[in-house]
Amino acid sequence: MEFIVGIILVFSIAALTVLIADSIVLVPAYHFGVLERFRKRTGHIYDEGIGFKLPFVDKVIPILMGLTAIPLVVKFTTEDKLQLQVTGSLQYRPDPRRTDSEGRNLFISMTEAIIQSGIQDMLRDMLGGLGGVYNAEHFIGNRQALGDLINNILKFREPYHLRHTPGTGEGKCGVDGCKFGDRIDAKDLIAFYNSHWKAIKQRNEEERTRGGEASTVEQRYGIDVEVFVLANVDFSDDIKDSFEKEKEAEARARAFRTKLEMAGKAQTLLQIDGQTALNAADVSLNPKIAENKVVVSVEGQAGVLGGILGLLKK
Repeated sequence: MEFIVGIILVFSIAALTVLIADSIVLVPAYHFGVLERFRKRTGHIYDEGIGFKLPFVDKVIPILMGLTAIPLVVKFTTEDKLQLQVTGSLQYRPDPRRTDSEGRNLFISMTEAIIQSGIQDMLRDMLGGLGGVYNAEHFIGNRQALGDLINNILKFREPYHLRHTPGTGEGKCGVDGCKFGDRIDAKDLIAFYNSHWKAIKQRNEEERTRGGEASTVEQRYGIDVEVFVLANVDFSDDIKDSFEKEKEAEARARAFRTKLEMAGKAQTLLQIDGQTALNAADVSLNPKIAENKVVVSVEGQAGVLGGILGLLKK
């Protein structure tokens, strides 16, 4: 009997030890923990350090709060029907405060691909609207203002241009928060961010310090946006290829006009037929052609005419 009691006691102590061990939560430094109960998210968040949960039925998922950088590439068409490409990177961290309508953490249900594609689609829509009122060179020449505009949209609930009081350089901010100023037309946005860069920088620092309301992007994806770094604003690869083809076509056209001009002079001076003059012009413009081309000349060798045409180019 004592043996049986001893076995029961050992198993009880072991079971109790397992229960206690499984009820303890250790969230690593610079992480937060999302509580799942029966594999369903709850609204409970654990800060870094020690915590407790129901053994076996609860699970805590640790989320690293470090910065993550994702590349963003957005193409859009400008007023002059050219395609531009905006390239940059978004730096963000998961935000334990961002929850859905039921109070459950949002970020844990997101992937980097979802965040990247969603933000790129939003920027494409925004830049597409601006593209209808600005030409390509205007965007390229005002990349700093464009970067400030994108940052304000990604980082703040109300971008600076929506709470600006015209003529003051400040927003209408009081005890009730910032109120709307007169709306800045799309055609004036680039000029606005160019002329208000100093006030915008100061306001951004103030809001970052005191923790302003979440932007649409932050609320949607459960993140805290640190900064968008604009790397480049340039023509898209397709447009660049088109420009190169145009340059090549223009170069060929110039070469052809030069060839015709040289052949015409040779035909007049040497009294030769047109084909012979054209052949000699080819050799003069590109001597390598003579290696694989037989040129009929009234002077015997193509080099004679080639030399004469070479003089005609000078």
